[in-house]
Amino acid sequence: MQSLDWCLVAAFCLFPGLFMTHRGGCEWLEEQKLDKQGVLADARIVGRFTTGKNPDGTAHWATVNFVPEGHERLTTSMHVSDTYAADHENPATSHVTVRYLPDHPETAVIEGERTFPYQAVVGPVLVVAGLLCGGMGV
Repeated sequence: MQSLDWCLVAAFCLFPGLFMTHRGGCEWLEEQKLDKQGVLADARIVGRFTTGKNPDGTAHWATVNFVPEGHERLTTSMHVSDTYAADHENPATSHVTVRYLPDHPETAVIEGERTFPYQAVVGPVLVVAGLLCGGMGV
């Protein structure tokens, strides 16, 4: 029975760890692509909101409006840091610069505002913990 307990612990670490590693890696690759291929555009913050999708419980989002070159006006929401959200209390008057991918303008970030993909660190730690626990259960 004890080996079954270790296997369950391993599964509860390994599977979320693999998912988080994948998600964090995708976010990191997207940021690299934005750095290399991204195009700058003037934008205006037209709204902001918060959700509970962050490790500390609150995630801040800014809704921006901009015109990507060769496309129609686009309104999209992007994750921003707590500091950025506090510095831009009045969204109607906030003009910013966004960096977007020309072939997929919905992929955009506010220039200079990047959030750390914590999944890229926590995920591999969980994978290693899951593998160690799985080894103990054998």
